[in-house]
Amino acid sequence: MVGYAPQMVAQPSPPPASNSLAVVEALCGKWKGVLDQKAWDALMALDSQVAVEILQGLDVKAADIRSPSAYVQRACANQKAPTSDLQPHQQAARGEGPSEFALDEKAEAALQQATPEARAFVLGDLEAKSSTIHNPSAYVMRALSNARQGKGAVGERFGASAPSAPEAPPDASGYANWISAAVALAVPAESSFSRWNFDEKCESALADATPEARAFVLGDLEAKSSTIHNPSAYVMRALSNARQGKGAAGERMGASAPSVVGVLTDAPSFKEWVLDEKAESALQQATQEARAFIIGELQSKGSTIHNHSAFVMRACSNARQGKGAAGAASGGVPAAVTGHRAASLEELAGMLDEAARRALETEVNPEAAYAILQQLESQGDKVQNPSAYVLRAVRNAQKGMGAGAGTSGQPAYRGPEDTSALMAGLDSQATMALDSVSPEVRNQILAKLSHQGGQVKNASAYVVKAVGNEKRNLGPSQSEPSAKRFRSFE
Repeated sequence: MVGYAPQMVAQPSPPPASNSLAVVEALCGKWKGVLDQKAWDALMALDSQVAVEILQGLDVKAADIRSPSAYVQRACANQKAPTSDLQPHQQAARGEGPSEFALDEKAEAALQQATPEARAFVLGDLEAKSSTIHNPSAYVMRALSNARQGKGAVGERFGASAPSAPEAPPDASGYANWISAAVALAVPAESSFSRWNFDEKCESALADATPEARAFVLGDLEAKSSTIHNPSAYVMRALSNARQGKGAAGERMGASAPSVVGVLTDAPSFKEWVLDEKAESALQQATQEARAFIIGELQSKGSTIHNHSAFVMRACSNARQGKGAAGAASGGVPAAVTGHRAASLEELAGMLDEAARRALETEVNPEAAYAILQQLESQGDKVQNPSAYVLRAVRNAQKGMGAGAGTSGQPAYRGPEDTSALMAGLDSQATMALDSVSPEVRNQILAKLSHQGGQVKNASAYVVKAVGNEKRNLGPSQSEPSAKRFRSFE
C-alpha cells in the first residue's frame, strides 16, 4: 500500500480521465518490460486495485529493490496467503489477531469493528509511515473516524459511494483495458502523498480540509515543487490561508479580498527568495502595514539580500519593537522622523552590507539610526566605505558620541537644561570637577564636549582636564584634544 493517496473528489479543475489513464498506463508499461512473465501473470490475476497498489509500491521503492520480479511475486503471494502464513499486520488487516503496533485497547477494538477494506488501508498506511508517527493508537482512531465520516484518505477511498473493483482480465494481453477500469480506484502517481513525505500533522490537516482546498493546495504544490524545500510547512500554511480566506488558496476557496501574504506567495519573484517556515509565520503574524513594507523591501532589494528568511525575521522583529525601516512603516517611530528615516533607508540600503544594516536596525534606536544616515548622506563621496562608516557610527552612538549621541547612549547637549543628561555619562571624579566650577563654566565645558562628538573617547577624562585648564585660567577652549591624538570619524 506504499505510495497510496486519497482520490480527489469535487476538484475545482479535475484532470481529464485520459491523463489519469496515461499515468497509470505509463506506470504499468514501465514495469511490464522489467518483470518476468511469472511475476506479471501473478500481478494480473489480482484485483486491479491491489495490483496497481503493488506497482506503485514497486515504483516508490525501486532504488532499494534488487529484484523487481521477486518483489512483485512475494507481494502477490502475500495477498493470497492463508491466514497462518500472514504477517501480524496482515492478520490484523483481516481482523484475525492483534496488530503489531502496540495499539491501545480502544484502537484495537475500533480496528475490529471497521470494514476489512478500511482496516487494511489504515494498517498499511500506518506501516508505511511508522517512522514519522509518534502515537499509532491516536493515528488509527483518527483514520477510522475519518473513514466513518467519509473524510480523509481512508474515508474517500472506502466511503459508502466507493465504486467496486473491476474484474481482472483473463490474460496479460488485456492489461490496457484492465488499467482503464482501475483508474476509477487507483490514484495517479503524481498526486501520491508518499512522494512528498508529509509529516503526521500535515497529513491530518489535509485529511480535515475540504476536497476543493486539498485539491488546489496539492496542485499548487506540484506546480511549485522545484522551489519548495519543506512541503509539509508549505501545505500547512496554504491550508491555514484557505481557512482564513488568505493567499491563493483562500481566494480560490471564496475569499473576499487578497491578502498581503497571498501577494507574497503568488508573486512572480517568489521563486527567487523562498522563505523558511519561521519567516513565513512571522510575516503572517505581522501587521498589514509591516507585511506590505517588508514584502516591498524584499521585492526591491531581493538581488542584494543573501538570506531572505533572516531578513524577514529581523524586519518583523524590528516592526514589533518599532525599530528599523519596518518599524517606521508600522508606526513604531515618532511621526517627525518616520518619513525621513524610511526614505533614507530606502535610498542608502543598497550601499550597506548586511552587518551594517543589522547594526543600524537592531543596535541603536530609530532616532539614532536616522541621525547616522543623515550624516552619511551629508558626507557624500567623502565616505569610501559606507558600511564601515555606519558600523563605526553605531558603536560611537552606543557610547553617547557622534551622530547618534542623544538617542542611544550619552545624550547630546542642547543647552543648559540638558546638563544633567550629559553628566549622567560621567564618572564621579568628572562630576565632582564640574561641581567645583561655576554653572557658566560647566555649561561651556559640556557644550564643547558635545561638539567634539566621536573624537572624545573618554568624556570623563576630557571634563577633568577641561576643569583643570579653566582653574588655571586656560579656558575650556584650550583643553581641546590635539588633532594628532584623534582620528577623523570618516
